[in-house]
This record gives sequence, structure tokens and C-alpha cells, in this order.
Amino acid sequence: MGEARVAKPRLGRLLAAALALAGLAALPQVRATAAQLGLAAHVLWTQPAVLGAPLGVERAGEEALGPMRAAVELLREHGVESYRASAGIAADELWSQRLVEGAWPIRPRADARFEVSLLAEPSRCPPIAERRLAGFDGLGVRLARCP
Repeated sequence: MGEARVAKPRLGRLLAAALALAGLAALPQVRATAAQLGLAAHVLWTQPAVLGAPLGVERAGEEALGPMRAAVELLREHGVESYRASAGIAADELWSQRLVEGAWPIRPRADARFEVSLLAEPSRCPPIAERRLAGFDGLGVRLARCP
């Protein structure tokens, strides 16, 4: 009989905790974080070598950049010192962040002459290089030089 009295307060606390978590899940920031954690879990599941990437080695772990890895490679190959991201890339927080992380020390600047865009987007500037991405359903990136 003493056990039943102990179980009720525990059940109440569990119910209160579940309701609090459900309320937190409704917040946009929590949903965005959950989406980023989901992407990280996907990368770890599909590319387990990321876990074994040696620390302190130049460009180790760039597999986690996803589609923006190709954009970073184009920036490096063409000796770009600064770039601007297209509207399509800038609209996606995760892609935008991955581009900034991977391209460092190449800096993003609003007035840069080079633009990184998705192949599906129209470009106002003449392209100098394009790269299609394997495993991303025809997605690709473009590097363009604007006058």
C-alpha cells in the first residue's frame, strides 16, 4: 500500500515533465535545433568515417559540410578571397553556416565580386565553374564572377 502512494507523485512529475517538453517542442528555435540534430545524425549514419576523421589534420571532417563542400572547393580552386552567397543559399541557415565554416578564411562579403549559387537558381553574373553533387538528387553549385 505504501508503494501506491510513492508512485502517484512520480507519475505526476513525469506528466509535468512530458508537458513541459511538449511545450518546448512548439518553439521555433527548438524545432530548428532538432532539424540540425537530425541532419547531423543523418551525416553520421550515412558517412560513419566522419567519426574517425583525424583531429588537427587540414580539411578533416569536411564531409559534414554536405552540399556546401563543393562550393568551398570551387572557392579554393579559383583563389577567391571573398564571396557572397546567393539568395537560395542564404535562405537556408544550415547551408549558409556550413559555407562560412568550410570556406574560412575566405570571407563572405555583401559587395564581393564572386557569387556562390545553386545551379537551380538564375545567376546575374557569368559562371566560371559549376559542380554537380553526387548523392544529392541533381543538386549543384556554381561560382560566378560579377563585374
